[in-house]
Amino acid sequence: LTKMENKKMNKQNTTYVLDTERTYAELESASENKVIKAKLYKKLKYLEPIIVNRLLKRFRDQGLSHADAKTNALASTEYEKHIQGLLVAEIEYEQAKDKYEHMKILKDMRITEESSARKIINDKT
Repeated sequence: LTKMENKKMNKQNTTYVLDTERTYAELESASENKVIKAKLYKKLKYLEPIIVNRLLKRFRDQGLSHADAKTNALASTEYEKHIQGLLVAEIEYEQAKDKYEHMKILKDMRITEESSARKIINDKT
C-alpha cells in the first residue's frame, strides 16, 4: 500500500468514542456560563432607563430644560460607561449562547460519527 492509501485506511478505521461524562460536564458548564451572561446583560438592559431618568433628574434639578437635561444625561460619562458595559455584556452573552449551541451540535455530530464508524466496522466483520 502507498503511504496515502495507508493513511486513508487508518482514518476510516478510526472511531471516536463519546466521553459522555466529559461531554455532559462541558455542556453543563457552557449552559451555566450562558445563564450568567444572560442575567448580566438583562440586568444592565433593565437599568438603562433607570440610569437615564436618574441623570435626567440630576440635570433638571440644576435648572436645565427637559431637552437640555436629556441631552446632558445621554452625553454623560456615567451613561456612556453603562452603555459600553451593556455592549460588552451583550457580546459576551451572544458568544456564550453560540458556544453552548455549537457544543450541542458537536455532541450530536460525535454521536453520529461514533454510530457510523461502528456500523462500518460491524459491516466489515
